[in-house]
Amino acid sequence: MRFDQVFRSETREESGAEYEQNLRQPEWFGPPGDELGASVPLAAVIGRSERGVVALSHALAYTTGIVFEFVSQAQGLTRTETHRLFHEQQMGAFGPRDDLPDGFLRIGFELPGGVRVSNLGRAPFSRRSEEDPPNGPVIVQHGGGGGQSSDNAASLSAGYWLWPLPDNGPLSISCEWPLVNVPLSTVEIDGGQLRAAAANVVRLWP
Repeated sequence: MRFDQVFRSETREESGAEYEQNLRQPEWFGPPGDELGASVPLAAVIGRSERGVVALSHALAYTTGIVFEFVSQAQGLTRTETHRLFHEQQMGAFGPRDDLPDGFLRIGFELPGGVRVSNLGRAPFSRRSEEDPPNGPVIVQHGGGGGQSSDNAASLSAGYWLWPLPDNGPLSISCEWPLVNVPLSTVEIDGGQLRAAAANVVRLWP
């Protein structure tokens, strides 16, 4: 089974009108600006192959959601594959879900209760009004991402904001990276651990 077969039906593209609505940032768009998130060390490898590895470094818990920090590395690349890997991160994030490039790193979550959300296609929430929240959880890349490369290797770092704060129970995190043969792979963490950490945020403006 491929990543897009698991997560495709859980991702809906927004309309142009939805995208243009409301320039104010609602709570599902990112972490609260007046909070310092509480760090949760995770240090978990999600998936690997002889050519690539995708790992979860840590999470930052906020009162409304979680930022997850991912680290991914690839080796044994041709020079063309190295260029593709970086270029196709943007193509996958904003392009059609039916034709995902192999270099795009797929990331998905299954929340306690079984609801799934992933980074396939444009997020369905970006300019909805505060009074019109999304029907389900959303993720958005947070922090812009980054990476470095040599002639035959590359590394990527990316953060994803997950809204809302997960319930207690098992939270599954999945990845797939076809260009470097990382298959659909999943790890499970404790949603209760994240909720407990969210109680320890520091408010910048009490």
